[in-house]
Amino acid sequence: MTAEQKERAERAEWRRKNMTVRIARFDDVKNEPDPPVHGTMAELMELTLELSMMACKLGGKYDTERRLQRDIINIIRP
Repeated sequence: MTAEQKERAERAEWRRKNMTVRIARFDDVKNEPDPPVHGTMAELMELTLELSMMACKLGGKYDTERRLQRDIINIIRP
């Protein structure tokens, strides 16, 4: 392990030990569910796709704007 990796591991351990945890109760007023989103099924699916694409972009691992690859095959019958 390099010095930088050791330092990073120590910081992660410190965060884990000093993390603040809040226990929420079911009767807690703050835990009310969000109101339902109105719209057609197509609109709701479009919103879900858009949110998924944003999450993938934030991760930086995937390119959500890349076009689908299309292979063209020519079939010739004898």
